[in-house]
Amino acid sequence: MSKHTTISPQEAADRLAIRELVEAYAHCADRRDAKGHRPA
Repeated sequence: MSKHTTISPQEAADRLAIRELVEAYAHCADRRDAKGHRPA
C-alpha cells in the first residue's frame, strides 16, 4: 500500500515546472524541432 506524504506548495510548483520542461523537450524531440529546444 502506498504512503501519502504532504508536500509544500513550493515543492508542488517545482515538480510541475520540471514536468512541463520534460514534456516540452519531448514534444520538440518527437517533431525534430531543433529551434524549439533552444532556450527562450
